[in-house]
Amino acid sequence: MKRQMIALAAGLALLVSPIATSMVSAQPMEGLPKAGLIPPKLEAELKLTEAQKAQLQRLREKTKTQMDQILTADQKAMIEKARSERKLRSLKGQLNVTEAQKAEMKKVMQAAKQELDGILTPEQKQILQQKREQMKSRRSQQKPQ
Repeated sequence: MKRQMIALAAGLALLVSPIATSMVSAQPMEGLPKAGLIPPKLEAELKLTEAQKAQLQRLREKTKTQMDQILTADQKAMIEKARSERKLRSLKGQLNVTEAQKAEMKKVMQAAKQELDGILTPEQKQILQQKREQMKSRRSQQKPQ
């Protein structure tokens, strides 16, 4: 549950800050994931078509807007401050996200992932799944014991 909250807060921070807008553009910032959908480094490996890139762009914008509507002004301010200070990890446990907000964010991300499935080919989905599993495995190996 804690891991889910951390992942949710991190994804949320990426979605709602003004910097997320620049991540939606053609130039990603420092390899941060775009709206929690596809990490920038992976886009090249997936060999997205121009049409897919455009669909993904619209999906990112829609997801960011939906997530932004879920947060309070205070939460948005906390995220922006942490982002400007490059201390997003320091937000752990400080956003005070309600259970209702968590449920709404989860719905938004699930809908975004479903929409992403409609954008990608079966081969691209397979590559994405493999890369996600590799990242998950690396994270579990990096955890202090």
